[in-house]
Amino acid sequence: MKYVLVTGGVVSGLGKGITASSVGVLLQSCGLRVTCIKIDPYLNYDAGTISPYEHGEVFVLDDGSEVDLDLGNYERFLDVTLTRDNNITYGKIQQYVMEKERKGDYLGETVQIVPHVTDTIREWVERVAMIPVDGKEGPPDVCIIELGGTIGDNESRPFADALSQLSYSVGRENFCLIHVTLVPVLSVVGEQKTKPTQHSIRDLRGLGLTPNIIACRSTEVLEENVKAKLSRFCYVPIQNIFSLYDVHSIWHIPLLLREQKAHEAISKVLNLSGIAKEPSLEKWASMVEISDSLNVPVRIAIVGKYTDLSDAYLSVLKALLHASVAFGKKLVVDMVPSCDLEKTTKKENSRAYEAAWKLLKDADGVLLPGGFGDRGIEGMILAAKYARENSIPFLGICLGMQIAVIEFARSLLCLPDANSTEFDPETKHPCIVFMPEGSTTHMGGTMRLGSRRAYFHVKDSKSARLYGNKEFVDERHRHRYEVNPDMVASLEQAGLSFAAKDETGERTEIVEVPSHPFFIGAQFHPEYKSRPGKVSPLFLGLIAASCGELNAVMNPVSIHQDNQNMYLEKNKTKFLLRSLGFVDWRVIGSNPMEPFSAAQNKEDKDTNVESPSSPHHREVLARWDPADAKRPDIGEAPVFHPTSEEFEDTLAYIEKIRPLAESFGICRIVPPSNWSPPCRLKEKSIWKDTKFPTRIQIVDLLQNREPMKKKKKPKGRKRKRGRNSRTVPYKKRYGSVSRSVSTPKTTEEETFGFNSGSDFTLEDFEKYARYFKDYYFGRKDNAGDTEWTPTVEEIEGEYWRIIEQPTDEVEVSYGADLENRVLGSGFYKRGDMKTGRSDMEPYIASGWNLNNLARLPGSLLSFEDSNISGVLVPWLYVGMCFSTFCWHVEDNHLYSLNYHHFGEPKVWYGVPGSHATGLEKAMRKHLPDLFDEQPDLLHGLVTQFSPSILKDEGVPVYRAVQNAGEYVLTFPRAYHSGFNSGFNCAEAVNVAPIDWLSHGQIAVEIYSQETRKTSLSHDKILLGAAYEAVKSLSASGEDNTKRFSWKSFCGKDGILTKAMEARLRIEERRIEDLGNGFSLVKMDKDFDSKGEMECISCFSDLHLSATGCNNCSSSEEYGCTKHDICSCEGNDRFIYLRYTIDELSSLIRALEGESDDLKTWASKVVKEKQLHEESFDLNLDLVSDGECNTASEICDDASIMEFAAYVVEPINLGSLVVGKLWCNKDAIFPKGFKSRVKFYNIQDPMRMSYYVSEILDAGLMGPLFRVTLEESKDESFSYVSPQKCWEMVLLRVKEEMIRRSIQEQDVHMLESIDGLKMFGFRSPFIVQATEALDPNHHLVQYWNHKNETACSMSNSSLSLTKTKLFGVDLN
Repeated sequence: MKYVLVTGGVVSGLGKGITASSVGVLLQSCGLRVTCIKIDPYLNYDAGTISPYEHGEVFVLDDGSEVDLDLGNYERFLDVTLTRDNNITYGKIQQYVMEKERKGDYLGETVQIVPHVTDTIREWVERVAMIPVDGKEGPPDVCIIELGGTIGDNESRPFADALSQLSYSVGRENFCLIHVTLVPVLSVVGEQKTKPTQHSIRDLRGLGLTPNIIACRSTEVLEENVKAKLSRFCYVPIQNIFSLYDVHSIWHIPLLLREQKAHEAISKVLNLSGIAKEPSLEKWASMVEISDSLNVPVRIAIVGKYTDLSDAYLSVLKALLHASVAFGKKLVVDMVPSCDLEKTTKKENSRAYEAAWKLLKDADGVLLPGGFGDRGIEGMILAAKYARENSIPFLGICLGMQIAVIEFARSLLCLPDANSTEFDPETKHPCIVFMPEGSTTHMGGTMRLGSRRAYFHVKDSKSARLYGNKEFVDERHRHRYEVNPDMVASLEQAGLSFAAKDETGERTEIVEVPSHPFFIGAQFHPEYKSRPGKVSPLFLGLIAASCGELNAVMNPVSIHQDNQNMYLEKNKTKFLLRSLGFVDWRVIGSNPMEPFSAAQNKEDKDTNVESPSSPHHREVLARWDPADAKRPDIGEAPVFHPTSEEFEDTLAYIEKIRPLAESFGICRIVPPSNWSPPCRLKEKSIWKDTKFPTRIQIVDLLQNREPMKKKKKPKGRKRKRGRNSRTVPYKKRYGSVSRSVSTPKTTEEETFGFNSGSDFTLEDFEKYARYFKDYYFGRKDNAGDTEWTPTVEEIEGEYWRIIEQPTDEVEVSYGADLENRVLGSGFYKRGDMKTGRSDMEPYIASGWNLNNLARLPGSLLSFEDSNISGVLVPWLYVGMCFSTFCWHVEDNHLYSLNYHHFGEPKVWYGVPGSHATGLEKAMRKHLPDLFDEQPDLLHGLVTQFSPSILKDEGVPVYRAVQNAGEYVLTFPRAYHSGFNSGFNCAEAVNVAPIDWLSHGQIAVEIYSQETRKTSLSHDKILLGAAYEAVKSLSASGEDNTKRFSWKSFCGKDGILTKAMEARLRIEERRIEDLGNGFSLVKMDKDFDSKGEMECISCFSDLHLSATGCNNCSSSEEYGCTKHDICSCEGNDRFIYLRYTIDELSSLIRALEGESDDLKTWASKVVKEKQLHEESFDLNLDLVSDGECNTASEICDDASIMEFAAYVVEPINLGSLVVGKLWCNKDAIFPKGFKSRVKFYNIQDPMRMSYYVSEILDAGLMGPLFRVTLEESKDESFSYVSPQKCWEMVLLRVKEEMIRRSIQEQDVHMLESIDGLKMFGFRSPFIVQATEALDPNHHLVQYWNHKNETACSMSNSSLSLTKTKLFGVDLN
């Protein structure tokens, strides 16, 4: 047997129980069987008689023992069933020893703490450790022991001594001690303090216990120098010191431990290397990810007696959490003190009274938990009454159930004095009575405790259906009062249903109000058996009812484990619930009573079961209705057929057709016959093996749906969504039982249109799409058995029938979230193939390859620093019949170019930009409720609207049918939408020719009015274009002919000049309107270099100017020149200006061709370019057979390794430390040195991100090198050499690439990395600066080597133009 002891130091309440549970989860994931023991040093025999305010809730086990709440954590985390012996208290030990002494078992010995008590403790631990708790045969592998209290407490000394003896007797290879301690941060000094931990471990050692691992609790991640200090003074290896910093969910703790390789440390101590596997926490991580991503709230009010301490209701809170995650909702709990609801409080503290009632009335559901005593009882009765009368979902547990019965008797039996004999022994109408077998003299252990069987007497009751119509259930109890059997008959006559009773048929277990949407009370405690992934049915029912979706779980349902996945079973039909999280409650078939075939059930088991939206599971029952076709009668968009010569210059051709096509909003471009680019998506590794995520689209609700907000109804009842059309009369609304697919419409929330679907490969999605279309339109032609295929026109007519006058529910899937670069682009890029092919070059280099379009010379997007998915990086779409792209305008009113790679046609609709306002007015007119609820509805991309209605409102709409191999171009401000006629794959990207500038400025103004964020900096792009134009105008000879000619856009009437002049006038007017109370300050050139700066009022970009206040705004809070962000007076307010009005006026004159201004700005542009390139170019030792834009943050997915030079930015030089370890032959390592460099993001290798490299002082260990991902401080790599640090970064990048299935031919390019280069120690500037710190050459190793290579160094040294770096003179 292996033992892991968890102790705590410094203060109590650090989370030893969570740490112990998380260690157990980690060890279980390594394939080990785990049991747990909790030691509580108090004299109480058990926790049963302790107030919840003392130790939190009392947890009850199956065997009826009342134990510490930490055992609840063990059971929930580890999914085990513990017994009373797993909780050791001093009271139990003392009673056991005294009983032996009375019996004479000690044979006359003097009974003492040592050895008799300590031996008893040790023997108890060794005995219980061998008992399996996971339902399997044989002893566990590891026993985790948690010692309650804090090291140094007097009452825990006997246990510490016993555990010290245990560690000696079992041997050090079988005993691992984890000490959980606090590393506080004093606000005065702001640094993490180690002294409390050092003292705690000193005390621990004084008890004969030596820690193997230190788990440091802190608010922030433990700093590496703090770890090094703890290692040095506590004699624990630095790799065994773990940072358990504050996280928003305790479910993250096992993942934190795994990330820090705690399993390896424990395995090494316990010699488990041949037994333990690598941890597999994928399901746990998936559960955490699902929980973290939830954003649709469900609000539950817990009305109780002990609301001041959340731990008093810990299991209730956890059960609610499990249920809310299972149902895909974010749990919000309001603790309502029951006494504050009472009328006496209204007189004494009206504010508390009003606040309590507001919380209750705002709740989606109400829960009354257990408790004892008469305090606050009347408030709980009022809460039950409110929930019952206002149809608010209600769950009463134990006392809560008894309260519900009392309230029912008072209100419906007209018995105002009905009560429990616990609160009023003299009541004339005792609804609740003391159980006959209970003890009136002893409190501890005398209640009805533990797992008891409840038999369902009302088979069709809500509770029975939630439990799957089982005959009985086993649940845990803790009560000494029960419903008076003598009053059951009268209560039943009044409408209260007694759904379940005990085995005698006399004792009530569950009550319900059948006429209420959800009003259930349970005498037992269902929360005690709730687990992540094994949610309690009653809690699930409460959450579902509170969301207005009870029917989703109310058909005969049971939840069980099968093949390590969770299933929802409706009769004989199985539905996969997303593993552990199981948030996907969509029904597979349209008829819930229709079972799967045996073959399908077998396939489920053999393939680990696919998701409900899998093509193997969906059944299409809706059918085509050609009689009511609604194909719109609208005009056709123009079609262009460029010649091969015209097709060579993409932007020139777009400029050529713009005057002919812009008035239509969209147009279709049919490439020349020689344009036939191969599609990389057809490669087997992608087509068959790569999965992509999908979303579910409810087609019949894209136009005809009601708002999803709650509307007030009498008595506070929650509104249920109706299905009536808002734009057309509704006929036989869903009178048919047929549906095309299955998700219940009650799953709508504020995030309508964005429900996640299953993951597919392209091959599987094509099969599913064809299956759907064949069944939906399926019929035989008149000539015989030939399969008939509908025309695009027929599909279009049916599509608009579904949109305008739906009679069936139609749901489809479409490829979503492909910005994650799961599939990548359909076009090939350099580096995609292992061997070059000359025939590929025209397609790879072409501007019609969407990977190149956005940054072509002449596209203004080439001046945008970062790559934005879907804007500068192509976005892939995978569609099926009826999948829809709803009415929208491109971000920032950009052009978009869309290419159809393969598959069936896409049908587009366009409204020209000149009529965009008309479309918006028409939609607001016909969909007023939706716009009232969501004014920015058109930004959500979830609302379709009939072209026929738009035409009637005077808005011109044009159609384009795009076939495979064709392009569709959309113009600025043009609204467009459409749908797919079948399975297809398309790709889109934005582009910004020069003429876009005026549209972009209009977009900026509109976005500002709507307080809407922009994805681009219009000012940065405008200035970038101006800089490039200045360079072009000042260039001469051949150099100028090699670039895009900017001259045609300059001059007094040039587009660029006019755009710059318009922007200047806007800025000039705004500054003038601000008045004279501002000082003008030159903006630092790096003001927005680390990220876009936005106005705190309207989100406008602040690249050109910003307002602020030294007195009241923070360092990152600024406004635009439209907004005065404060009312301060004096000299505190300021305006940052990148360029003064005079400088911008000079720039305009330069664009007009004024020679003096042109010279001034040409030299300024060159100077700024030099400043940007002044830092050392870092050339990595990587294979490169292509090029990559180093200014961009995102590289091509296929040619990810193709990059040339990176720049190390020095931040802090640090100070010299004389010592052998503080240099090597190649570099000096100053203490506190810090630099910054871009490299592939370890979390997403498709992006480039900044890393900060720094050198810390690790004491006797010398320098500690650390590399941190700047955007995620948790991602940090430390080692005693810079090379190893960066190798760890490189390894993570490669692992992530492999995990994402990035092509193997690219992976081999990342073979090595130079850590010194990445730190900057190959940079001549940094080398000279560090050398200047050691003028007397104290670091002998470095200087000796330098002298030996002086000749070669002098030959390769660079001519430096700077004289200082970090303030150090380099000359």
